[in-house]
Amino acid sequence: MKIAVDVMGTDYGPKELVLGAVNAVKEYGCETVLVGDEKVIRELLVKYGADKNPKITIHHASEVIAMDEHPAIAVKSKKDASIVVAARLLRNKECDPVRSSTILRQPRCCRCLSAFLRRPHQGRGKTCYCNADSQPEGYYCSA
Repeated sequence: MKIAVDVMGTDYGPKELVLGAVNAVKEYGCETVLVGDEKVIRELLVKYGADKNPKITIHHASEVIAMDEHPAIAVKSKKDASIVVAARLLRNKECDPVRSSTILRQPRCCRCLSAFLRRPHQGRGKTCYCNADSQPEGYYCSA
């Protein structure tokens, strides 16, 4: 399984998310694509001694979506935002799941990205694009 992680999608910077990804690769042996500012991510990988790990790759994204931005407008206007790039990797089947703190702190952003992925299913009486088929056990679609 190859997991894409939007490491820029947090208010606290990518440090903890990169460390978490490094630890997950060490413990579970999964492949990970870290999406975000390549320079920052590379420096953190060197710091954590994981810069030579073949199971960790970096996919550069030059933009981020700020907390105060309107999610739909940001997703449409920032084509190189880390969460958009991560979603594109999923849509193009270059990774399996995507993990991002953006979805946790901006639930509306999740809906915008779900529409971007174009994987509909029936939510509570309406079509939803939340990509529920790749969500973890116990995931509940709010549609």
